[in-house]
Amino acid sequence: MDYIYKDRENKKQVGEIDCIEIRPYYTFNIKTEKSIYRCQMHAISGEWELFIHYYDKIIRKNQDRFIPLAYPTDIMWNTESVYDNIDDELESRRIAYAIKSIFEQYNYEDVSI
Repeated sequence: MDYIYKDRENKKQVGEIDCIEIRPYYTFNIKTEKSIYRCQMHAISGEWELFIHYYDKIIRKNQDRFIPLAYPTDIMWNTESVYDNIDDELESRRIAYAIKSIFEQYNYEDVSI
C-alpha cells in the first residue's frame, strides 16, 4: 500500500507500507531508504501505543521501541513522540503519516483490545 507524507519542505512524497495484518492490533512494515520498520500498533483502555523494531545503521544494531501515541490520525503529536525515540525527523514524519494512513484505511471497531 502506498501512502502520502510531507517532507521537511512540506512537499508531498509517496511512501510504502507492506505486510499489513489487522487482528486485535495493526501489524505492518514501513519501508524507507534507511530501514524497514516493523510495527505493531494497538490501543489498551483507549491509550494508543506503537511497538517498533528496526535496524539502526548508525550504531549497527537492531532496536526495539515502545512509543506512546496520540490518536492515530494526530500527525504532529505522533511525529514528536516517534522522534523522541528514533531521533530522525524525516523518518518520524514518515512513520506518523503511515500510522494515519493505516488507521484510516483499516479502522475497525474490534481492533482495540
